[in-house]
Amino acid sequence: MYGFKITDVSASLWYDVFRVNKTTSAHTGNYYYVGTKDENGETHGISSLFTLPLLEGSHAKYKNRGALKTGYTFRFDFETIGGYFGDNDHIRITPTFYYVKKDGTGRQEVDLHYHASFNGKTNYYVALIPEGRNRDNPLFMELGNRFRNVPEKEIKDTARLLDINNIDSFKYKKDNIGWFDRITLSKYQRTFIGAQEGLPDGVSTDASAMSVQKWYGEYRLPNDLFVTTPGFNVLEYGRTHNGLSLGGKEDFWLKNGYIIVNFRIEAIKNNNFDEPSLSYWGAPRCNMFTIEGYQKEKTDYYEKEFILMDGDIVFYDTDERSTDDYEMGGTH
Repeated sequence: MYGFKITDVSASLWYDVFRVNKTTSAHTGNYYYVGTKDENGETHGISSLFTLPLLEGSHAKYKNRGALKTGYTFRFDFETIGGYFGDNDHIRITPTFYYVKKDGTGRQEVDLHYHASFNGKTNYYVALIPEGRNRDNPLFMELGNRFRNVPEKEIKDTARLLDINNIDSFKYKKDNIGWFDRITLSKYQRTFIGAQEGLPDGVSTDASAMSVQKWYGEYRLPNDLFVTTPGFNVLEYGRTHNGLSLGGKEDFWLKNGYIIVNFRIEAIKNNNFDEPSLSYWGAPRCNMFTIEGYQKEKTDYYEKEFILMDGDIVFYDTDERSTDDYEMGGTH
């Protein structure tokens, strides 16, 4: 498992980074990698600017920008090698959330709550946990979204290898990829990219192609997001203090900082979710964040130093929302 990189952010502010111009989805070739090294620990010649996590100063044009507003999606991809080509093989991504002050101090794990419309109504202060109302609010992804820039040949080759005759049913399937608390990538977010030419005698072209898998994913924090210390019972507080009149301005909310989204990325064979077979950074003898040159300290535009952890991917601003711009979801 290797090569994790951010390929797109759905905010118009990032168009200049990822798009050739504002009238096309053609990609610039700019990506944000784990570090400045490849899967073999060799330098691959990128600037440290284009490394994770995204924080203030990461933007290639607007030097004081980089942390995302809540509600904006970031897209990513990475690769695996081996037998992860079956219908029951998956990638599980488990996010953990940390609050840190804007001066880089006070990092702590936190609980998140959000407002969102689902089940035919607006739901308030939904706990972002693996149960309850949050699980009534699934997330969906389409591999063929033009801002993913998946090569057409890659899609066609994969559809053929999966014996899918209707390519569009694969390319444009809006597939459930999980919830805010857990993402599960499956065959509809996976392509096969192994070598198909110059193979030794006796090596099957199809088997070679399927031996390297590319996984495409995306994630966002909800637009209307609220942050508390772990275990704080928001609904109980509302019942015992202001009834149903919580306004999001109470003193217990954590503000004036960033939410760090940290990913634990694991490969699953044969639906065996209890025993992941690969981990991106969790294995002691094969930490790809270390091999790929991830830096545990990063200084933002404002010269504030942040101490980082393996798996830190993106900073979201606690006080800025995508709807502050013009509409939910940005440009794409």
